[in-house]
Amino acid sequence: MERVFRENVERLGRNDPALKELDLFGSRIGDQGGRLLAEALKGNTVLEKLLLWKNNIRTEGAVVLAGALKVNTKLVVLGLANNNIG
Repeated sequence: MERVFRENVERLGRNDPALKELDLFGSRIGDQGGRLLAEALKGNTVLEKLLLWKNNIRTEGAVVLAGALKVNTKLVVLGLANNNIG
């Protein structure tokens, strides 16, 4: 996975106050990236908008992200268009 993606996941995990929006359009993170994001989102209290359009996320990745949203109450917008969910 790309260095920039991993850096953003680390920022999420640290609750970086400057990271209120994250646009990963077309980053092709797949289910593995979805799992990494989900783990970081569970403890994040800053991010409000996460755009994951065209990332090759499948059902497995979407289910893991949905589980993280049960814990994360700060995220308001989650864009998952043009993935392979369902």
